[in-house]
Amino acid sequence: NASDLAGFETSLKIEAHLMLFDMDRRIEEWLSSGSPSLKRIIFNIEAAHDPAFVINKCKDASLDVGASIVFNTPWERVGPIINMVDFFQVLSVKPGPSGQQFQKESGRISLTSKLFRVDCS
Repeated sequence: NASDLAGFETSLKIEAHLMLFDMDRRIEEWLSSGSPSLKRIIFNIEAAHDPAFVINKCKDASLDVGASIVFNTPWERVGPIINMVDFFQVLSVKPGPSGQQFQKESGRISLTSKLFRVDCS
């Protein structure tokens, strides 16, 4: 809950990976949580109707913003926002219960390295 951050202060920088549905509607509750320590928000693009809207809201609040994508989501969803985010994550498990098996067959790590021309060796 975003309200758990209200008034919470620490010298540490807080990063929140929001595994929530309907991010377009819910991002505001996190941005107005009142914690000066919240510095970075990560959200799943599958959970937003308009990922660019969520990114812009975070940027307007002077937060770093990262986008994550589930390993089996089509790459076409990434294109429109890739240059808008500070970083990008590929999830190797489906969002849900903890303890799930790593999806080795997803092939997203090697594909991601080619997409961004990163040497993963």
